[in-house]
Amino acid sequence: MTHKNTKKQGLRMGSRHPFERRTEKEKRRIVHEVNQGIIGIRAACRKYGLNRNTLRSWLVVFSLPTTDTLATPEPSTTMPDPQLDQTLTRQVKALTKALAQAELKISSLQTVIEVAEEDLKIKIRKKSGTKRSKE
Repeated sequence: MTHKNTKKQGLRMGSRHPFERRTEKEKRRIVHEVNQGIIGIRAACRKYGLNRNTLRSWLVVFSLPTTDTLATPEPSTTMPDPQLDQTLTRQVKALTKALAQAELKISSLQTVIEVAEEDLKIKIRKKSGTKRSKE
């Protein structure tokens, strides 16, 4: 007697190509889907065969406004006032968010340096006026 395999034929790890490198365009498309709420993080990870930490790092990198997206041309005078206000408000919010994230990153890096200096008893920060080593 033969035993029939009754397993579901779904996506397998081999069919998703989990270690395949993604182009920046693909990464941006996946991040856009998640940011727009089209698909959740877990569902996107299953769909594209990604690790959740990888997708979260992409979200941080590709969700941050870049200088290209923030530097919009000067608002034209033909633009209606409410639309101009909305555009400027969005730019201010994006810049404020980027500044807050940069300040948080700087603060965390300074804390890491301070803890490392205390625990390891070595000076990590360079003193002003020191000469470059001859290595």
